[in-house]
Amino acid sequence: MTVSSSPAVSLCFALFGKVQTPSDVFTLREVGSSILAAGCRCVLSLQTHEALLAVGEDATWLPVCAEDTQSGVDFALSIGGDGTFLRTVEQVVEHHVPVIGINTGRLGFLADVRKEQWQQVLADIVRGDYTLVQRSMIAVSRDAMPLSDSPYALNDVAILKHDDASMLTIHALLDGNPLVTYRADGLVISTPTGSTAYSLSNGGPIITPSAEVLCLTPIAAHSLNMRPLVIPQDSQVSLQVESRTQTFLTTIDGRPVRCEGTTPIVIEKAPHNVNIVKTDDRNYLSTLRRKMMWGADNRNHENER
Repeated sequence: MTVSSSPAVSLCFALFGKVQTPSDVFTLREVGSSILAAGCRCVLSLQTHEALLAVGEDATWLPVCAEDTQSGVDFALSIGGDGTFLRTVEQVVEHHVPVIGINTGRLGFLADVRKEQWQQVLADIVRGDYTLVQRSMIAVSRDAMPLSDSPYALNDVAILKHDDASMLTIHALLDGNPLVTYRADGLVISTPTGSTAYSLSNGGPIITPSAEVLCLTPIAAHSLNMRPLVIPQDSQVSLQVESRTQTFLTTIDGRPVRCEGTTPIVIEKAPHNVNIVKTDDRNYLSTLRRKMMWGADNRNHENER
């Protein structure tokens, strides 16, 4: 969806920032100051406010958005890496707040605005010259109840070993029909957005974000014929997990939930999509080529014969 409107006078940005080093704090202040200088409003997310206090930094230079973007906020601004971006999405997805990611980390598929680009990106947003790109999410439940307070994943849901070195036995059903029994260290169920994350590191395919599919990727499968499987995104995946200790971990975009027993875990398309803000000709394919270094020649030509 492309947005074009007259200049906005009172846009409000909520800052979600990684606060681990003095450089993080400096970047947070720099970005906040630039928003105020552009004539917009700026608030600190509650988590960022608390993180600043925890490291002894002044957290009074911006108001606090105590309700975490439930009202009056136009954009959520993630300042960090893709992990920070995912935590930002966790907070705002149910409130339908668009997310912008400034990358201060190393690899940014989601947080893909470089710090030096921010001033131009901000100017574009104030002019109303930006595009909202929708990304689908998945939801996790058990016993017909959300598995946690934050049951939605933009990247992936993973079933992992816990408290024991033995592999898991995972009985998978697809729309109620038996699919396969995985004997493995775990299983990753990824969205197209998450296909370049944990799934890829376990041999899963790269999937373009517009594809309406999910991917099941086993982790260190006992049988070599267990390969990643791509399924329609409207499918319901039910997983009954067996382990020697009757415990396992379910991670939701990296957020761990300890599970016990064999009651099935259900993964299906979430009722919410995420809106990600784009302001120039950057697209998924150009980001993919750059991050995967496709076409790069790293050979030392001076040593070639």
